[in-house]
Amino acid sequence: MLTRLIGREADARELAAIVDGVRLVTLVGAPGCGKTRLGLELSHRLADRYPAGVGFVELAPVGDGCLVASAVAAGLGIEDQALRSAEDALIAELSPKSLLVVLDNCEHLVGGVAPLVARLLDGCPSLRVVATSRTALGLSGEQVWRVPPLGLAPAVELFSDRAGLSAPGAGPDPSSAHVIEEICQRLDGLPLAIELAAAWSRVLTPTEILDRLEPALPLLRSHVRDASPRQRTMEATLDWSYQLLEPADQLLFEQLSVFAGGFDFDAAQALVPGEDVLDGLASLVDSSLVLADPASERMRYRLLEPVRQYAEARLVARGLRDATQRRHAEHYLRVAHRSEAKLRSSDAGTVLAQLEEDEDNFRVALGWARERSDDLGLRLCTALAPSWAIRGRVNEGRAWLDEMLRRRAETEDLGLRASGLARASRLAWRQRDYVSTRTLLDESLAIGRKLDDPLGVARRLRGLALVAMAQGDLDEAGRLCEESVSLFRRHGDRYGLGLTLAFLGMTLQLAGDAGRAAPYVQEALELNRSNGSTTGSLYSLGSMCFGAIAAGDMASLRAHTVE
Repeated sequence: MLTRLIGREADARELAAIVDGVRLVTLVGAPGCGKTRLGLELSHRLADRYPAGVGFVELAPVGDGCLVASAVAAGLGIEDQALRSAEDALIAELSPKSLLVVLDNCEHLVGGVAPLVARLLDGCPSLRVVATSRTALGLSGEQVWRVPPLGLAPAVELFSDRAGLSAPGAGPDPSSAHVIEEICQRLDGLPLAIELAAAWSRVLTPTEILDRLEPALPLLRSHVRDASPRQRTMEATLDWSYQLLEPADQLLFEQLSVFAGGFDFDAAQALVPGEDVLDGLASLVDSSLVLADPASERMRYRLLEPVRQYAEARLVARGLRDATQRRHAEHYLRVAHRSEAKLRSSDAGTVLAQLEEDEDNFRVALGWARERSDDLGLRLCTALAPSWAIRGRVNEGRAWLDEMLRRRAETEDLGLRASGLARASRLAWRQRDYVSTRTLLDESLAIGRKLDDPLGVARRLRGLALVAMAQGDLDEAGRLCEESVSLFRRHGDRYGLGLTLAFLGMTLQLAGDAGRAAPYVQEALELNRSNGSTTGSLYSLGSMCFGAIAAGDMASLRAHTVE
């Protein structure tokens, strides 16, 4: 946390005492009232009280209640497990630990968060949870703590502090104290509203800021009768900041609301084809409406959640949300395709890290695309499937791909369907669901034969061979591998040939025919090494290990195992 906690010291002490005696505390309050800031403060203050520490999980980017458990597991560093649901993995990992988990921004996911928290608290006796939300979770034993606005004195201190950060060396003059007090009163003591206003101190005096708050600004949601005064004032503050932007920057600000969990410059540019968004993005960063984070290799940007929601409502009112979401989804489809092509290269680690950064944006794109009547969602799932398998996102990846295949069962693009089925089969195979794997591969194989796609047929045959091998039918596995090898040889696919030869050698080794396996395994290793295929080389060396065991050659076994 790079800024001082102001006006919340007593609140933080009170909450720390409450958390000591209650297993579930929910911080409830209006947008911008400081729930997240208090949650972060608690996570720092209480870390040394729990042997397993404190985990802070940001849920604002998660758009689907079904993904809450996966998001919490990822936020706590718990790896996805193919044979166990995310909930079960969480309980297994957390049940023996004394840990505090802070779940931030739960309001849009209460239906998914509440049952997960209930189950975690029931299955993990030493676990405590602090949630931040606009509404309570509604669970038995929940302590609801309402976050109040700041009193006048701390609000003024907050304004002065943030104004000083915005314009170093040019803090508010003591003679303007009464003006700052009036600003804070008009903003109802809401920290985010105050910080947004204070940010303009670099170009406006306190009196000029107050003057811009004077007019009765049109409220974006003034028709909502039960909106609290603080919410209306927050919207007025955001509306005021919005009105200060140039028209082109206003539109860009609205368009950026489709991102979740951050974005890079290329992603922002993709929303406005044909125009350079650099100046507009810089203007939004300068206005504190977009935050810039240089932590990664490429600059990342994000909108605070209340600000993003405001911009999103503007975009909807303009009638451009659907078109913007399409450009967003199409951009991340291009990202997925580029990444897919690099997963076999030396840059694979970097590519996987970049995919991880954009996880939330892929989810948003998929959530939007699944309601469309075209193949965009299926294309995106199919492109992401290899990285899902590599990164261990098997449960989530298979759920998305199965759903898209079901929704687009009548697609006219049979090649796309065949590829989607094959990649869904790979995820099912990782879960040892061999019945589904075979069903998916059989349909994909039939389409490949219909389209006269020999390399596609060869890959499906290899997949079916792996299923047969896993189920102990080595004769069938060998026959399928030989048919696949023949197709790969005939059509010159060295990568496919190297991998399939390794599987054929392994099948023959398992069947006890080491002599017949040896030339296949040797050819496989040579091919895979020349192709730069780590996976193929691993399987080839594994087959050689089987052969060395069968021959009693411990020296060769040691050499192959070490390599």
